[in-house]
Amino acid sequence: MYCLITLYNYLIVIYVHLYDWYMPAANESTRKRVIGYTVGEYLLLVAASVLQVIYIRRLFSKSVAYNRV
Repeated sequence: MYCLITLYNYLIVIYVHLYDWYMPAANESTRKRVIGYTVGEYLLLVAASVLQVIYIRRLFSKSVAYNRV
């Protein structure tokens, strides 16, 4: 019985070491994805803002306004 308890404790120690080894890699991967998503979101936001400014400038420019009347 003592042998099984020792084996069980040994397996738990191995599991904890593997978990400690794996989790930093998973955390780093998640961090990179979150940073990439955030940068992409801000780039899309800037692009949408620039396109809105261009659209409104064209809409109110004199050449376009005279052609619409």
